[in-house]
Amino acid sequence: MVRERTTVDWLHVPKTGSSFLYVLLIYACDHLEGYVADLKARDVNKIREEERWGVEAKNYDEGCMKAFIHTPLRQGMGNGHRGFLVENVFTILRAPSRRVVSGFLHTHHSCPMKWFYHNHSKGPVRKSKSCPEWASPSMPDAAVVGYARCSGSCQTRMIIGQSCGHSTAEHLSDQRAEAMVIEAKSKIDRFAFVGLTDRWSESMCLFAKRFPRSSGKPYPSKLVNHNMRPTKHDDCESRVASVLHEDDASLSQDALIFAHAERRFERELDRYSECREGGRRLNQTSWLI
Repeated sequence: MVRERTTVDWLHVPKTGSSFLYVLLIYACDHLEGYVADLKARDVNKIREEERWGVEAKNYDEGCMKAFIHTPLRQGMGNGHRGFLVENVFTILRAPSRRVVSGFLHTHHSCPMKWFYHNHSKGPVRKSKSCPEWASPSMPDAAVVGYARCSGSCQTRMIIGQSCGHSTAEHLSDQRAEAMVIEAKSKIDRFAFVGLTDRWSESMCLFAKRFPRSSGKPYPSKLVNHNMRPTKHDDCESRVASVLHEDDASLSQDALIFAHAERRFERELDRYSECREGGRRLNQTSWLI
């Protein structure tokens, strides 16, 4: 069953797949396919601000879509971002440890080092061809663990209205942690769409089935089927990943809400079996988005 056209509110969790922006723009602003294709053709890092202002200024004024880059939803069960309902929310979620590894390698995304590790030497780090400076082999395992504690519950936090990262000095009771997970699961159940980063092709197939373009044209494959950006840090990724475990307490909240999202995803694949048959999992060694 094809849903009626839905107002788009993009929940962009860091390191889950910025490429989803292009798909959402085409759905919300069908006539801007050429503009979206031009954005996709250029270096994502160089056009970050252009994307932000292009979406907000150029497109939102036309009644299409507004982008909230790395901004949590508002607090409250029925709320998306400002001006939107939870039923308007579209998002992509990612396996917690994979998202944390990607974030650590991407300049400790969302977590300044002072939030999670205070004993690292201020002196020069040992450089490596396989690791960026901020993830140098001289960076101790404790820094990786600290970053996971800062960023490991990012997806849960953003869904319920809190920032992605937080100081590791922040204490959270077991009761509060459980309440956050319950709230996040309830909101996920009401989202317009939930895809999974590591099952990108299946996610995009489901999206196209449930949210066809107003023009009736197919989504351009070159824009929607190529999400992964090649990594230059394979060895470093393996080293960081080896420190983390899915059952680590710092990842437990996101592990629970991700498992909940996976169950929703599987139910939707049951309705659109052609997406499951044509779906493919991304290379398990690829981490960076």
